[in-house]
Amino acid sequence: NQRGRRSLKKYRRDLLDYRVLLTTLLNEDGTCTSSRQEMESITMGFYANLFRLSTPVSNPVIPTGEVPPRILPAEVRAATKP
Repeated sequence: NQRGRRSLKKYRRDLLDYRVLLTTLLNEDGTCTSSRQEMESITMGFYANLFRLSTPVSNPVIPTGEVPPRILPAEVRAATKP
């Protein structure tokens, strides 16, 4: 399907034209910085705080000695069927 491929290439090229590069970021104290090293530090701090675990999570209780349910070959075929 050449027409579809050309279309995807065109859209990809169009998306690349609309990239926005960050030129400044705000520090924690509210001042603008344009230093790449400081911007990387601000970004790493932001994502570290974003994904930091704020509530403790207990380990799941997994009972031992139980027999897992059987998985039928028909279930595997149905799940992997394209």
